[in-house]
Amino acid sequence: MARTGGDLTKKKILTTAEAIFSEKGYDGTSIQDISAAAGVNKALIYYHFKNKQDIIDSLFKETLKEMFQMQDNPDNHHLEQKHCDPNPLERIPKIISILEKKKKILTVMFMEALKNEHSGSSSLFKCADIIISRNIKEMFPKLKDTNGVAISREELLMHEFFTGFLPIVFFALFKDKWADFFKCDRKEMMSLFTKIFVKSHIQHE
Repeated sequence: MARTGGDLTKKKILTTAEAIFSEKGYDGTSIQDISAAAGVNKALIYYHFKNKQDIIDSLFKETLKEMFQMQDNPDNHHLEQKHCDPNPLERIPKIISILEKKKKILTVMFMEALKNEHSGSSSLFKCADIIISRNIKEMFPKLKDTNGVAISREELLMHEFFTGFLPIVFFALFKDKWADFFKCDRKEMMSLFTKIFVKSHIQHE
């Protein structure tokens, strides 16, 4: 489907906002900054977005959408569609490659989460909730602990966030710096991380 004028304007605002957030950080960026750089008035920005938080949330949702499109049937790229889980040894590097393109804005997300007193407005937790909730209905009834007791939703959420979501994002953020410091081959690093992640996070589930 062809984009409408409104869609194109919204995309322009998001692209501009991503560049400014990446340069100035969340607190250092204002709606006026985005308005001036995008060449649109503030009223038009508020037509598409509630506030600055809504803009940055939308940026991360776009990144998630790209990740989900990569995992799902390429002919039907909807967030609501049934999850398709290809070989994780192929899937994980693709997810990391997408996240690497967003390193600057991901850094903003983590900085915001660390200093944000109200976790309910944190883009980090919102993104994690979208990713985890996408699979939780399928995973929840099947998972049991070592004693055969069904794992609670709270335990599953914590498990997925701290042993699944965060390691992949951190690897995307620090891979190049790690490779430079320890003089590692990047392709070998990716292969090794993927094997470790699959063994520690996926195979035991």
